[in-house]
Amino acid sequence: FVVNGLCLPCQEVGGDWYDYIPLHDGRLAVVLADVSGKGMGAALLMSSTRTILRLVAETGSPPGEVLSRVNSILLRDFPTTKFVTMVYGVLDPESRSIVFASAGHPHPLFVDSRGARFLGTEAGLPLGIREGSFSERVVQMTSGSSLVFYSDGVTEALNPSLDQYGETRLRAHAAESSATAQSILEDVRSFTTGQS
Repeated sequence: FVVNGLCLPCQEVGGDWYDYIPLHDGRLAVVLADVSGKGMGAALLMSSTRTILRLVAETGSPPGEVLSRVNSILLRDFPTTKFVTMVYGVLDPESRSIVFASAGHPHPLFVDSRGARFLGTEAGLPLGIREGSFSERVVQMTSGSSLVFYSDGVTEALNPSLDQYGETRLRAHAAESSATAQSILEDVRSFTTGQS
């Protein structure tokens, strides 16, 4: 597996966060989250969420259970007007698969020889709203395939005409054989500056 990521806040600090968490059995947890709001307040709430998620993730529990436990803690601790969207997955290098669960986060984008498609899950509200369950999805990572986690900061990025970058453009770019996290970021930058 090759795992990489990029984060570019729209202000000096923000509420998006991604992380890689090595698990004791050789698997790797991957998380991407976005707290509602922007600026320092969002960053502080995400800092708390990060600490909770990392502690729960170290148990090695399945993704749906991890999100459920994090949600229960946030419900007791989070301001009532705030919430967090999150996608949490566990990579297993031995089986070449990833199991993920989503808490209201944009659907991951899976790219393989058949093209690019968004993968949803059946259940999973954002964290911090109410108790609920989080369904899981298993993805077999075939040779040359990739799974893209992203925040709505990508799809909702605006160009000078106030058009959104959107899921269609993201899917088309990710399907290109040369696509990388860096090239997606560069495409979003060109779009927002009106250079594409």
